[in-house]
Amino acid sequence: MKRLRIRSIVASSAVTIALAAGTAYAATDAGSSLGLWYEARSQQLQDHLHDSVYEPGMAQAATTLESRSAELSEEAISVLSQHADAILGDNESSIQDVGSQYVNEADAAAQSAAAAMQLEFDAFVTSTSLAQAEELEQLVIDTIDELTEQMDTE
Repeated sequence: MKRLRIRSIVASSAVTIALAAGTAYAATDAGSSLGLWYEARSQQLQDHLHDSVYEPGMAQAATTLESRSAELSEEAISVLSQHADAILGDNESSIQDVGSQYVNEADAAAQSAAAAMQLEFDAFVTSTSLAQAEELEQLVIDTIDELTEQMDTE
């Protein structure tokens, strides 16, 4: 009889401990840690994308634009000078008219080149952002699956 009573006390204690442990485990918020990690990682990826793609791309675009603009200006000046010597001679007002036309054409060409480069850059940023977003989403899914497996094995 005494043995039966000890067994029932031990069984009752085990059930109580199991219920208390389950209640304590249920009170934890494991999802908030994952959410915080995801937000921090997303911000890190955005910062990295901005630092490694956007800023260098904009610097490169500015350098290319300046270089191409200088080339177009030099070409326009060369063409203007040859044209002035061959056709216009000493007529200063005609030279200024032709010069303005070439400069306007050079400016229009530079603006067109800048717009084309911006479109290419925007397309590159979009495709890169989508690819990294997909990779990040897969990383999150894999991490969640891994954490779920760890929790299931415990």
